[in-house]
Amino acid sequence: MQTFKEQIKDLVGTTYDDDALSDYLTVSAKEVLSALPIDLKRNHSSSTSSNVSTGRNIENEEIIHVKRGTRNANEVSPILSDEVSDSGSIHLATNNYPVYYVIGNKLIVKPNVDETDLSITESIVYPTVVHSDTTISNFPNNAEYCVVIASCIKVLQQRVDDLIHEEEDVELATSTQNEITILLGLYKQQMDVLIGGRK
Repeated sequence: MQTFKEQIKDLVGTTYDDDALSDYLTVSAKEVLSALPIDLKRNHSSSTSSNVSTGRNIENEEIIHVKRGTRNANEVSPILSDEVSDSGSIHLATNNYPVYYVIGNKLIVKPNVDETDLSITESIVYPTVVHSDTTISNFPNNAEYCVVIASCIKVLQQRVDDLIHEEEDVELATSTQNEITILLGLYKQQMDVLIGGRK
């Protein structure tokens, strides 16, 4: 099986440096995963339990569902962070009606979680993809080609930028822009298959 670098090179003829290519692949994987329907995401989600009342770091994750103990928690705006703990507020979170909010990269569940009432977070962890990989772990196999196409578009966009700003070759930049347009159409078509096939 070809590496992602080899697949991209087959499509666009160039790849730039390996670090940039890995960055393009990682960003593209997040974009593709974010656009997928929830039922497809659920097939690749994971659950994490926590008893940390100060919140759980959710950097590089997309939250699908949160529970406190056995109860589903509803998301509220972080603007209500004080009110959900205020016994005089109509927004008070209770054991029967828990809530969660996100501030920065922290997911906080109210009422506070403890040893008996853990928070359980179902989420998608966005993958880090390396140019030398041949597959993306915990990622829909049929979505990997979309990651390759999206990365190709980013490689060509970098090439256009270089052609215009460094080499001042407008004609070749225009030709490369036409390649991007074709790949954008292919990307849309492949994403439509993924998304449309799940409705």
